[in-house]
Amino acid sequence: MSIHKRGNSYFVRYRDQSGKQKQKHFGVGKDGKNQAEEFDLQVKLAKKKKQQVVMLSESDVYLEELVDLYLKDYVATGKSAEQAKNVKLTLKNKVLPHLPHKRVDRLTYSDMLNMLDHYPKLSQTTKNRYFAYLRAVFNWGIDHDYTTVNPLQKWKMSKEAPRQFVITEKELAKLIKHSPPHLKLTIQLTFYLGLRPGKSELFKLKWDDVDFENNRISVFATKTKQNRIIPIPDVLLPILKRAQRKAETEFVVEYKGNPVLRVSTALKNAKEKAGITKSFRLYDLRHMYATLMMNKGADLAAVSAMLGHSDVSLTANTYYQAMSSEKTRAANLLPRIDEDTEAAERFQKKMEKKKGDAAVKNRKKRKLSHVGYVDKD
Repeated sequence: MSIHKRGNSYFVRYRDQSGKQKQKHFGVGKDGKNQAEEFDLQVKLAKKKKQQVVMLSESDVYLEELVDLYLKDYVATGKSAEQAKNVKLTLKNKVLPHLPHKRVDRLTYSDMLNMLDHYPKLSQTTKNRYFAYLRAVFNWGIDHDYTTVNPLQKWKMSKEAPRQFVITEKELAKLIKHSPPHLKLTIQLTFYLGLRPGKSELFKLKWDDVDFENNRISVFATKTKQNRIIPIPDVLLPILKRAQRKAETEFVVEYKGNPVLRVSTALKNAKEKAGITKSFRLYDLRHMYATLMMNKGADLAAVSAMLGHSDVSLTANTYYQAMSSEKTRAANLLPRIDEDTEAAERFQKKMEKKKGDAAVKNRKKRKLSHVGYVDKD
């Protein structure tokens, strides 16, 4: 039988005039089945009369159906079910409601752009993610003969401005001071180990993954499907051992005897108590972990391995832009022309003298303030 059913949708599998296998999709339920049977009959009659079979020039699949098929295949091929869930939530809740209800082959790039009009304050990062998900769906549809066009075929991902962390180490200490135990440990593990905060790494970490004898932990990243070993810095060892003594579960981060899934509410409350109004997310701690180490001369390849990046170039492109100290050091490696060297030395002496004069003046002001007089100059 050439009529098939996938989920609730019916489709006909047949061969065109050149012998290439094709699929034509119809609706769901009884109407979809009737349409599939009618088309199947047309194909068989055309074959019997040796006439050309109607080419599949336009897909009868709607985007909602194509997304469902794509996600089923995504999980069936061994990819992350968690990632599939995230893609589904994004497309179903954010993207599809603002796209016209057309057959896939009739969707246009203008439809994609109009969808973004519903989110005027959307960041470039999020726009890129929406379009990247859609492009993957369209490409998959073409590869599996569900559609013939990709409205995002010529779309290029816009460059995103690198996120700069603005929280200071003093503010971080203040945040930890006002955090409940499970959030405090979450912050410390992310900052000292560079783990991906959330269910993909940090909240999956178990005590069996911690090797106290060799001072290291083993982390399996669901994102890259790779296992990596991270050394435990000395400052984190007593914190981990204390947490293990109090542990009620097999998970390193727990709350009232249960594994932790998210800490967004606890983080919001801790920020308010600490008086931190800056934009801050836990993922910033992973960025701080990498940037601070590299600014102090850590090996790029070593940092990349500890972060779990698939390629060193990813680490370099993501974090090297923040290494202002390395840029300054590199700039000062240039040889100096004699005349310019002399001018630079004179300028340096001038600045040191100016700095010294300012220090003396400040000492005088502090001394005079004790007797009730401050120089207003």
